[in-house]
Amino acid sequence: MNLFNKLGEILKPEQLENLTVTISKDGQIKKVFENQNDDSFAFGWMLRNQSNSTDWALRYEGWKVEVKNNTTGENYFWKPYSKINI
Repeated sequence: MNLFNKLGEILKPEQLENLTVTISKDGQIKKVFENQNDDSFAFGWMLRNQSNSTDWALRYEGWKVEVKNNTTGENYFWKPYSKINI
């Protein structure tokens, strides 16, 4: 039995998340990632396709990233990092 078959037994399809990640800038959709298990591809795409950090892009440049769980129907937007003053 190879590693991929073993992983297939451990990670059943119903256990994996079915996410759609939509990246937009100023209201125009730039990229959609469908059937994803996480948002890591979207994170990488954001880093390669704009000149600043994702935090800066979300905060000041009009970028939005929506993550929708197609299984549960829940969705959320990425938020810029916020510092906590102690």
